[in-house]
Amino acid sequence: QPKEPVSYIIMTHLYVEHAINFLIYKKCKNQKKILDDHRTWTFSVKLDLLYEMDIIFPGLYHDIKVLNNVRNAVSHNLDVDFKTIKNLNIHFAEDGEVAVDLKDLIRNGQDNEKIHTIIFLLGQKCVIGINTIACMLSPDSKIDTAPG
Repeated sequence: QPKEPVSYIIMTHLYVEHAINFLIYKKCKNQKKILDDHRTWTFSVKLDLLYEMDIIFPGLYHDIKVLNNVRNAVSHNLDVDFKTIKNLNIHFAEDGEVAVDLKDLIRNGQDNEKIHTIIFLLGQKCVIGINTIACMLSPDSKIDTAPG
């Protein structure tokens, strides 16, 4: 587990975005247009595109959205109050039965170390999930060959 949760969140988000770009590069006809236009094709829009194409399954889609919410919060405020972040419900099972709501943990007085551990697990889940999809869709390519 990293000692600096903010840098971990940002680095994990960058890796997930790189993997999303890889999937777009491999699966979209107009990949250059999508990958070159950062204003129109934001992280969130690219994630939605892959979800609508049935490339990313619902549980992973949801968790990457949560990761994105956390990244957006910490990238604008190093002393982020997790109570202010929208949608912090994390699913740890595809059926959605096992879920952790970070806001409940915060309200119940859980310490930062436990919250950071859960964010670390969320990051790992997102990285493993997106990397698995990339390997399944393009087994002959390395994920580091994505442009951008």
